[in-house]
Amino acid sequence: MEKVVLLSETNPQSANLFSFALNPVTQIAKNYPHLNTGFFTGNMVELGSPKLFGEYVNGLLTECELIGHNLVIRDYNYVDYIGTPLVWPASQKSSLDVALKNLITREILLVRHPIDQYQSLISHPELRNALDNKEFLKGYRLLLENHMVARMIKFEDLFLSFDQVMRDIATHLLLNVNPAQKTLIPSVDWVTGHEFGKTSTKPESIQRHLNSEMLDLFRPLDDYQEICKACGYEP
Repeated sequence: MEKVVLLSETNPQSANLFSFALNPVTQIAKNYPHLNTGFFTGNMVELGSPKLFGEYVNGLLTECELIGHNLVIRDYNYVDYIGTPLVWPASQKSSLDVALKNLITREILLVRHPIDQYQSLISHPELRNALDNKEFLKGYRLLLENHMVARMIKFEDLFLSFDQVMRDIATHLLLNVNPAQKTLIPSVDWVTGHEFGKTSTKPESIQRHLNSEMLDLFRPLDDYQEICKACGYEP
């Protein structure tokens, strides 16, 4: 997207994880050093407080507006709704929503088939032995219930109709699509949750292969059935 400042995988709950790599102060200093952040004179650890996180975002938003840019935040809602083993217990509500309660926001909820999402999560070594499928489904269902007003987009649809969904995302967030995006895509060497190499000209659609063992594990669970119903997936 054009003229966008992006904070990725951050919220008050995650701001101090992974040696502060997700902290907004760290991200801005690394990726947008030209931005004036003189409005913030505190300690970056303070952004674990929703109130102070919100004040920082408000100051950053003002700086973005001065240079004609939009601020987009990719929420790290795993730590809010599931948490283990990064935080425990999970708050089971959005810390980003709490932080931004006094700001006008536009929200997109990018969802994925629950079995695919679970398998993607347990592919990470820090979650492989810690993430229980029932706790995962409980958190996923609660996330959906707490964000019913968000514009829902399926992860699978993004790769099935990439150009159209990207335009839909841009329209909802009041952003401009970069006309050079197709020529820029080959320079991307990683797309979260998708096998995608530099030789591609665009992300290919995902072919889902749900094995019978996982289906037998998930199908009897009410949370799984309700998630599939809410998101429009075949259970």
